[in-house]
Parts: sequence; structure tokens; C-alpha cells
Amino acid sequence: SFSQQPQRQQQSPVQRPASQYGSSGNLVQRPVSQSPSTYRQSQGSLLQDSGPDSPARRETQQTSFVGKPIQITNETKSILARQRLRLIVSIENNLVFPGDKLTINVKVENRSTMIVQMLKVTLRRIERNQKYDAKGRQVMATDALKIHKQEFYQGSIFPLPAESNYTGELLYTIPHGLKPTNIAQRGVFEREYDISVQCVLSMRKNLSVRFPLVVGPS
Repeated sequence: SFSQQPQRQQQSPVQRPASQYGSSGNLVQRPVSQSPSTYRQSQGSLLQDSGPDSPARRETQQTSFVGKPIQITNETKSILARQRLRLIVSIENNLVFPGDKLTINVKVENRSTMIVQMLKVTLRRIERNQKYDAKGRQVMATDALKIHKQEFYQGSIFPLPAESNYTGELLYTIPHGLKPTNIAQRGVFEREYDISVQCVLSMRKNLSVRFPLVVGPS
């Protein structure tokens, strides 16, 4: 008689949680200002509220949400040997999520005779859709919309007098309900965001800087 050998059970491979990875296998990054618990909750909410074939899920999987540090400077033109007004803005990471608090570092060097009434932050959404013109040619139609703004007086610092400087932080709240950035379908459909920071002036054009913002899924 032949003795029977016991069969071994095959072990299934350990799988990574799908909620932390996109379809490409890249780990989705989060901004410095967002805690890990908040990020996990937002990702869990996204997976529960979106079906496997929903547009929101497909859009999230197709887009890689990666931020970068930003620093940008602008200044007024010198007229008749007048001193200039300079605005310097920087952020640690331009990747944000709806409801985040974005810290904007601001430096105002006002060597001019102008008074800076306040600082203003404006969020803009830019969407581009593929359409056909009257001759049947494919074109990209652009829709730019200012969707939120916030004014900052920093207590009693602003209006900032002439020949005065200011260095500080603006705490800007990212609005809830924003759809995520989508640049995975270039030439078909695109959704991007940018932010402008302005020195609001009287009787003159405002001095402003503008930089891109990457909005992740809520």
C-alpha cells in the first residue's frame, strides 16, 4: 500500500491597501500641513462615496498628486527715480486638499511713497474642454473662474504706511467641495488651479504674484 502525503496549503500574497496607491502603484503624497489621520479619513471617505467605475474614482486614479515648494517675487516699476514696492511670496508645498489651511509666507518691502491697503488672496479654477469651432476644427475652450478670495489686514498692521516693511504668514483656508486637479487628459479635458497674492493699492494697479496649486481629492 502507498502512504499518502498531506497536502500543503498555498499562502496568498500580502497585498498593499489600495486606498494608498493609484493605478500606477505610486504612493499619493499629502501636504505637510495635513495630519496622517486626516489624510486617511479623507481617502476612506473617497472610496466609500465613489463606486469602482465612477468619474471621481477614475479621475483620482489617473492623476498623480505631487506638490513642490514655491517662491515668487514681483515689484513695481521705477518711475521718475521713485523707490519700488516689492512682494515676495513662498509656500512649502503647493499640494493641498479641500479644507486644508495653507500657510503663505509673505514679505512686503515698501520703499515707495504708496500705502498698501491690505493683502488679498484669490483662488482661481481653470478648465479646458475639447470642442469644435464653426468650421469643424477641434479647439480647446478655456474657462477661468475666480471661485474664492480672502482679505488680510493682519490685525492693525494694514494699511501699511509708506516706507514700511512687513514679514509674516497668511493662513488661507482651502474651500470645501473643490474637484481635484486633472491633467491626465491633456488636449481633451484639463482642470487646474492657481492662487494670486496681491498688495492692494489706492489709485494704482495692484502688485501681485501668481502660482499654481495642485488640489487633491476630498
